Amino acid sequence: MGSRRESSVLPFFAIVGWTATLLGLFTKGYVSGQTTSIALLGLVVLAAIASKLRMSMARAALTVGLPCVGIATLVIRESAGDPQVMAVLAGSLAALFMALFGLYIIVRSWFG
Repeated sequence: MGSRRESSVLPFFAIVGWTATLLGLFTKGYVSGQTTSIALLGLVVLAAIASKLRMSMARAALTVGLPCVGIATLVIRESAGDPQVMAVLAGSLAALFMALFGLYIIVRSWFG
């Protein structure tokens, strides 16, 4: 187990890494400045929640943050940054995820 100092420094490096990724998307024109700012704010909130729950930042990022960033990247890339196409694609993905979650609950109930 690391010291208190290590546990407060490691999330900072994760934030730096994700900031580089988000700024790369911004500079290529895939996301707006506002979207980048919101994503960075979300990243800081994720780090704070992980710290408060005494969960490692890596675990929080892998279980929550990474899938969300992956989905957002997919939506942004496939829509070529067009907000209307992004909304349609995000809605379609949300419907798909709800259907998959329902299927998960059904299959899980079969096994106890």
